Amino acid sequence: MQSYEPYRFWWLGTGSVPSSSGTGRKQQDLSMDLPELPYEDCRSLTKKDVEMLKQAMKCGLLDPCVRYLHPLEEMPRAQFVFLFLKAVKPTLRRPWQGEYCDLSRYEYDAEQIQAAWDENLIDPETTPDDRFRPDDPLTLGELISFTVRAFRPKQQRRIGSLECIREAEKLGWIKDTCQDMNRIVTRAEAIQMTVKLYCEKFT
Repeated sequence: MQSYEPYRFWWLGTGSVPSSSGTGRKQQDLSMDLPELPYEDCRSLTKKDVEMLKQAMKCGLLDPCVRYLHPLEEMPRAQFVFLFLKAVKPTLRRPWQGEYCDLSRYEYDAEQIQAAWDENLIDPETTPDDRFRPDDPLTLGELISFTVRAFRPKQQRRIGSLECIREAEKLGWIKDTCQDMNRIVTRAEAIQMTVKLYCEKFT
């Protein structure tokens, strides 16, 4: 399973520079600009999707050091957790404790999934037989569950999938509750929902 190392952005503002007339003029505040996307496979996306991905990059959710984002491909569950924790920023980090039988402490994803488990972001309904299913593609219902749980205070995250769906509709994150919750979502959809959470809770 491919994964990427964390990184951090620093967005710097600008001050004033002298004009040719000798008076000062304020430069454009570059900290408000959205960064350009470095991904070769995002050039054919709609303008709305590109702007969303730019917002995700500015929030520090995307890796600028890779050439391909694969926005229209499925998102494996473990890779989503890696992305998602960049937005949630868990307070506790500890080695893998062995909650799921299909992970080992030697896997890179294990510490990320442990952090998600400690934050009570993982719905037990999505982990039958004590399996996290790290390589399975993320479904819409699972995406909503992760996001709504993260939106709530940690002590209020023990909620079922149906309640998560209703709350996501109230927040405007989904249009209706009649969608197929077993539908596999794309990477772009997973990123978009994470951006909505980030903007709603952390900005």
